[in-house]
Amino acid sequence: MTGTLIYTGRRNIRLNRNGKSTVIHSNEVIELPLYECVTLLAHDNRYKPANNETQQKLADMRLGDNKNEEINGILTGRRCFIIGRGASAKNVDLDSLNEYGYVIAVNGAFRSCKPDAIVFTDKETVKRFGSSLKRFRGKIICSGASGYDDTDLRENVFVFHKNRNFPTTDIRSGIYGKMSGQAALNIALVMNAMAIYLIGYDMDPGSQQTYFDPDEFCDVNKNYHDKKWLGLRLNEFRKFEEWRHKIFNVNPDTYIDIFDYKSIKDAIK
Repeated sequence: MTGTLIYTGRRNIRLNRNGKSTVIHSNEVIELPLYECVTLLAHDNRYKPANNETQQKLADMRLGDNKNEEINGILTGRRCFIIGRGASAKNVDLDSLNEYGYVIAVNGAFRSCKPDAIVFTDKETVKRFGSSLKRFRGKIICSGASGYDDTDLRENVFVFHKNRNFPTTDIRSGIYGKMSGQAALNIALVMNAMAIYLIGYDMDPGSQQTYFDPDEFCDVNKNYHDKKWLGLRLNEFRKFEEWRHKIFNVNPDTYIDIFDYKSIKDAIK
C-alpha cells in the first residue's frame, strides 16, 4: 500500500531509501510505501499528505494502531515460546509446547509447529507462504514493510510499524528488529510474557544445517560466515539485555550469547 506526500520545504534535500539517495525539490510530490510515509510525517514537518486518498489511508492505519493495542499485555503471567528456524529446533517436540505456554512462530517455522501467532517482517515470507498464511486462524503479526496487509484484511492480521532504535513494551511505539526473530522477541515483550524461551535461535557459523523447517533443512545461510554481519546482528540482540532476566535460549550452543541457557525440560516445569 502506498501514499503520496508533498515536500513543502524551501531548500532541496536528499532522501535516503534502500541504500540510494534522491534529491527532493520544493513542492515535489513523491509516492512511497505507506509505512515510510508515516515515518517521514512523524520526523519531518516539511512533508504533508498530497491528497485526500493518502489522508484516508493514514487515518485507517491509525485505526489499525488502536486495534494493535489489544496485543499489549495479553501474556501477563504466561510463558511464551518463540520458534525460530535454526536447526537446533529439531531437538524439541514443538507440537507439545502449546500445553505449556503461548507459541510464536518466526517466518516459515509455522509449518513445523502449532503456533498461536506468526511474526514476520519481510516480503519473502509473503511471497513463499502467502497462501498458507491466509488459511491460518491465529494471530498474524507483521510489519507494514512486508506488504501482507494489502492481501489479507481479516481481523486476525495485525500490522506494526518498525522502531529502528530500541525494543519497546508498547506496540504503539513500534516494534524493534532488523530480523523477524528480533521482532518476534519484541512482540513477546509487548505481550508481557513472564518468561520467553527462544527455540531455533542459533546463528551458528559452524553449522552445516542452518534451517530445520521443511524444504530448507540443509540450506546454509552464507551470512553466518560473515563476521561483520554476525557482529551487527549480535549488537542488535544486545538491545534486549534489559529483559535478559526473563529471556532464555534453549540451545546451549547458540552463537547468540546474550541470554542465559535453559533446557526445554526446565522451561516447561
